[in-house]
Amino acid sequence: MISRSSAKTAREGKDHFLGTLHRGQREGAKSAAKEKVARYKDELAHFLLKSDNGKCVVSTPFFGVAAALQQYPAQDFLTDYGEFFRAYKSGFHHWLRVAGDPASPEASAAKFRQLLQRLDDLRDGKTFAQLAEEIYGVPISSASGDVESLEWRFLAYLEKVK
Repeated sequence: MISRSSAKTAREGKDHFLGTLHRGQREGAKSAAKEKVARYKDELAHFLLKSDNGKCVVSTPFFGVAAALQQYPAQDFLTDYGEFFRAYKSGFHHWLRVAGDPASPEASAAKFRQLLQRLDDLRDGKTFAQLAEEIYGVPISSASGDVESLEWRFLAYLEKVK
């Protein structure tokens, strides 16, 4: 569960929120199945947000062109969604650095350095998503796990976090 009021969440920033995201993903899968939200059978795709106003399931993709088609959560959950998205990006960028290339941690670190160097000079007008696809060889995201992407690799990684 992702909650902005959780003191434990604040302390977990040192691990790039991976444990919190894992728990939110696991509980999101359960809630998505219970509520029969779109794509509820894809257990990796959902996260549970909690606030004083109740619970809300948010679903991938959170990056790339397909993310623009996603509906934002209800007004009562926008602050919580913002906190979730900040944690999600932190975990994703950490994952890119340590495991974004399945070949090895060293290859991941090298590609991440390359991405950061290229981001430093964006005069060619390319976006983060375009650069990531050039460097990693797959799109940053896709609407479903049927198409390989960095985001879906990250979701699979997140599922295994302890």
